[in-house]
Amino acid sequence: MKLHTFNGEKISKSDEDKVRRQFYDILKGVGIMIPFVMIPGSSVLLPFMIYLSKKWNIEIFPSSFNSEKKKQNS
Repeated sequence: MKLHTFNGEKISKSDEDKVRRQFYDILKGVGIMIPFVMIPGSSVLLPFMIYLSKKWNIEIFPSSFNSEKKKQNS
C-alpha cells in the first residue's frame, strides 16, 4: 500500500479516495449552482435537469445522496 504525505503526515489510499470523492462532490455542487445563481428564475428548471441526468446516467448529486453506492460499499 502506497502512502502519500500531507503536511508531513502519511495518509492511506482509502483516505485519499475519500478526499478525492469529496472534492468531486464540491465541484459538482459548484457546477450545478452557477446557472441557478446567474440566471433569474432558473430554479424552475431543476426538476427537468434531474430528469435528464437520470435518463443519461449522469450523477449530479453528491455521492452521499446515492443510496445504491452506499449499499454496494457496505
